[in-house]
Amino acid sequence: MSPKEKGKFEDMAKQDKLRYEREMKNYVPPKGQKKKRFKDPNAPKRPPSAFFLFCADFRPKIKSENPGLSIGDTAKKLGEMWNSSSAEEKQPYEKKAAKLKEKYDKVIIQNDYHLVIFSPHRTDSACPIRYSKELAAANVRQPVPNTQNKHRRILAAERPRTDGAFRPIV
Repeated sequence: MSPKEKGKFEDMAKQDKLRYEREMKNYVPPKGQKKKRFKDPNAPKRPPSAFFLFCADFRPKIKSENPGLSIGDTAKKLGEMWNSSSAEEKQPYEKKAAKLKEKYDKVIIQNDYHLVIFSPHRTDSACPIRYSKELAAANVRQPVPNTQNKHRRILAAERPRTDGAFRPIV
């Protein structure tokens, strides 16, 4: 590109920058948007899953057998090994993961980090579980209501028809 052609685009960029700065002087962000939740830097890391514990044990073995394997290929091999292993072979890793999760939950409750943790026991991940000291004493998990349904899928029965025809609710 010649300097003359380049200068034309640089002039357009300068004008656009001036326009942007002029518009941003009067810009007011829309209400209702929440700021990003602060995460406590002292909060403990979440415990690894059974699969990650399995990977930690078998990754050195796979690396020694296949030294030229990339990270992605190593992960694929580990995933294949995990999927092909039986329930009895997975059981020690699942037990260890459960113990680590219990320990993590106790630390979260004792220190009252106010983290919102999504429950693995619910099918809808839109219902997180909030821990507090009072609920921990009673060994109760309190669901947090989902007030934002922005990402909720609209069912066909709830969707209005554009042609004006009647849609029976089934």
